[in-house]
Amino acid sequence: MRALFPLKDSKRLMQWLKAVQRDNWTPTKYSFLCSEHFTKDSFSKRLEDQHRLLKPTAVPSIFHLAEKKRGAGSSSKHARERPAGPREPVERKRLRRDAEPGCSGSSPGPEKGPAQSPPRACPSASSSLTATPQKPAQGASAPPTDVTPKPAAEAVQSEHSDASPMSINEVILSASGACKLIDSLHSYCFSSRQSKSQVCCLREQVEKKNGELRTLRQRVSRSDSQVRELRQKLDQLRRLSLPHLSSLLPPGREPPKMSPVVEPLSWMLGTWLSEPPGAGTFPTLQPFRYLEEAHISHVGQPMLNFSFNAFHPDTHKPMHRECGFIRLEPDTNKVAFVSAQNTGIVEVEEGEVNGQELCIASHSIARISFAKEPHVEQITRKFRLNSEGKLEQTVSMATTTQPLTQHLHVTYKKVTP
Repeated sequence: MRALFPLKDSKRLMQWLKAVQRDNWTPTKYSFLCSEHFTKDSFSKRLEDQHRLLKPTAVPSIFHLAEKKRGAGSSSKHARERPAGPREPVERKRLRRDAEPGCSGSSPGPEKGPAQSPPRACPSASSSLTATPQKPAQGASAPPTDVTPKPAAEAVQSEHSDASPMSINEVILSASGACKLIDSLHSYCFSSRQSKSQVCCLREQVEKKNGELRTLRQRVSRSDSQVRELRQKLDQLRRLSLPHLSSLLPPGREPPKMSPVVEPLSWMLGTWLSEPPGAGTFPTLQPFRYLEEAHISHVGQPMLNFSFNAFHPDTHKPMHRECGFIRLEPDTNKVAFVSAQNTGIVEVEEGEVNGQELCIASHSIARISFAKEPHVEQITRKFRLNSEGKLEQTVSMATTTQPLTQHLHVTYKKVTP
């Protein structure tokens, strides 16, 4: 596991650099430390896959650093200079199999010798993909040594040749540079794979959102079609049940001006729908509910036209229907209500209008010869515009077998003027 340097956390970055002990080196976004430099309590595990994660407060503390060179002229970057003179032969040793050149910033070198440099920690200091091996320490009078990386086998074979052989330091240094190059390539490939996975994840999210958007568009389209169908049904119902004045007038002609005689009843004009459904009761009937549509209009004459159409609240089957006229005696508040009903009754009711309240009672009732019994003997009505702007109608009825009793009550809400 590799831990990237906390470049955005300056306080913890200084702790890491202090622990790494590399002079004149600045980490980049590609620099990292391996997990061997952290204690076990520096990690936590994810619940879903038990993968180890480095804690945001972890600081490296495990480093196998050799003793620093003693003396005033020692440096962590350059080896101490040797006195002028012939170089003493350095005993060559085989490369240890357990050495990890990829985990060190510089070659470990021989364990002893005046030209030995202290080992460093393992941050990957190179942000590019080119690893340049460092030059080994040389004496003040020693000639420059060729540091071109060579295979270890070639370096060992060169022991017995007359050419200037590579030292163990140079062989390890070449191997360390190769390991750094491999680590850099691995880090680059890892970051590339991570970016690719992020792109794939984002693409999946975009495709998911596009699918949800398509579904919403389909729902909106279905809703629009349902709204269109409902509007068509409503228009058809209005055409069948409402004698709109606009359909009786020639196209382009304005509605006629209302006669001043019927102005005291202008608060009744409009199309009204029952809200909530009306309630019906009578001693000889089971209680029932109904929907009703009331349309009250004028054609410029000194009278109002009206129609009341009742429907079953569940099946919308037509029920009671009546239509007629409302007249006022000029310069008075006396009102006459003339009604013809589908039950075979024709009646005239008279009464008075006071403000926004009209009370009338039957004056005369006529019926067809085969009308059902018991026969209606008396009817009273009361229309009132309440404080909420809704129209209320209460109907009472008396028959040959029952006294005058409230029969209907309904509240209308205006839907068109």
